[in-house]
Amino acid sequence: MAMKGHNRSVHNTIILHIILGDFNDTINNKIDRSPSTRQPGSQFLIQLSQLGLYDVCRVLYLDAELFTHEKWDKNKNRSAPISKLRIDQIWITYEPDVIPVEFLLHSSQMVTNSHHSIISTTLNISGFIRNNFRHCVPDQLQDPNLHQDKRIVDISKITNVQWKNFTETLDREIESWDFQQLIEGINYEIQLEDEKSTDGEEIKRRFNELWNNIISAISIVMNIELPMKLVKYPGSHNTRHKLIFADKTM
Repeated sequence: MAMKGHNRSVHNTIILHIILGDFNDTINNKIDRSPSTRQPGSQFLIQLSQLGLYDVCRVLYLDAELFTHEKWDKNKNRSAPISKLRIDQIWITYEPDVIPVEFLLHSSQMVTNSHHSIISTTLNISGFIRNNFRHCVPDQLQDPNLHQDKRIVDISKITNVQWKNFTETLDREIESWDFQQLIEGINYEIQLEDEKSTDGEEIKRRFNELWNNIISAISIVMNIELPMKLVKYPGSHNTRHKLIFADKTM
């Protein structure tokens, strides 16, 4: 799986690669296998990390025992599996603007009815994929060292009452900002451009002003009416892999 984004430093397309599935092996047999062993981790998974990909689960849960597959003794009646493994994984290429937010295990009962759990992840790609409209100026490059933790809406905790309050407050906020006047100003400049064949700089300026005001209004109301949560920025590529794969050959 691949996802296209925008590299603001050179203004071209970059690709986020996502590799997921049943790898039938683990990279750290101390925490990804029960009972644990001291056997070396999978060479294939180690190569993935060397190619610049990382295991989403281990970014969010560095040392937690999370298993996706259970092996049972078919010849004996046992109340517990004889072994557990985390062999179903999601790996993605490192991009500073792609931040893992959530990694979940789901029961496969009544779905696939297998010994494998179903895995899912949530990625914050708001900085990776930007919706730039026709008259918008592309985002300027930001210093990657300035990346900080982000506050985002906790969509899992939004209630119907909170969403109703959000929409009503946003309506009032938009009305108070007099967006209609800004829109009329843009339409007027478009008509002038058609008549004078200008370069459209005034239209771009007015459109950017309108768009910035819309984003500001949404941000203000969002922080007032909706539940928020803090998303930790994973850090640099090198630091991330030192933390996760320091004992990958153990």
